[in-house]
Amino acid sequence: MTSVIPRSVSYDVLRPLDLPQKLFSDGMAVVYADGTRNRDGVWTVSVKARHDGRSLGKIKTAAAGQENANLAVIQWVRDHCKEPGLRILSADKTTAHLPELGKGRGLARFVIDGESERELESLARVLFEASEEGQRRSEEVA
Repeated sequence: MTSVIPRSVSYDVLRPLDLPQKLFSDGMAVVYADGTRNRDGVWTVSVKARHDGRSLGKIKTAAAGQENANLAVIQWVRDHCKEPGLRILSADKTTAHLPELGKGRGLARFVIDGESERELESLARVLFEASEEGQRRSEEVA
């Protein structure tokens, strides 16, 4: 039962996450998190637009193991997306293990929706009203 309860993993922000508007294509962006672990077990995790791109933000966490480093970065990106009204559509964890200390490894891939909640609600309302209008027309024809 405890495996379905999200755990909280602490992290420190080294550089705040910045998702520039140019990352968003058709309202969505895909970003990747990769991390390295030092000899003391501290993970440094960066979010990038491409695996080989520049860092858009960076955290460190003393997470015990790669699974907890994954949880820390997912929590960090989720925390960042709350304020500007972004939504994480998917957060896929990478389960491959680090080959050795100090080697970088992909931890997660995120798909982020850049449309504001109000715009989505407006779209839903328009679609609902169009559906009701279509139903009324079909009833009038019958």
